[in-house]
Amino acid sequence: MTLKTASRFLVALFVVLLAGLPLLAQTGPSRFDVPFAFMAGGQKLPAGAYTVAFNTGHRVTLQCQQAICGASVRIAYETAQSGRDLAPTGTLEFDKYGDLYLLRRARPSGQPAFSELVQSKREAEVVKAYSNRQLATIESR
Repeated sequence: MTLKTASRFLVALFVVLLAGLPLLAQTGPSRFDVPFAFMAGGQKLPAGAYTVAFNTGHRVTLQCQQAICGASVRIAYETAQSGRDLAPTGTLEFDKYGDLYLLRRARPSGQPAFSELVQSKREAEVVKAYSNRQLATIESR
């Protein structure tokens, strides 16, 4: 094996290993107890226990765990701000406008970056109607 061939092999191996890192970083679903009704993906969801999973294709799936809920929604996201430290627990961040809570950001446990959820038209209308925004954060259990 020549030096040139060996160099190409090492570069190719490095690229393959680098491409596989996101697969190692993926985590399983996180469970959250949300004590208030909220809006996500343009849908009104009830308070309750939720499983949140980050899927391929930049989608977050929220599934209500109570049989009476019957609520499930998939929302597109973009990786937004990155923290320096890995989160030991998952986090959901809600923007609160009056009595309405909008799910805006999510971070799976073991990840440094929040995912910014894509805002629906209904959610954009709520944001325009209110000038005072508060933040509510829930950690996974």
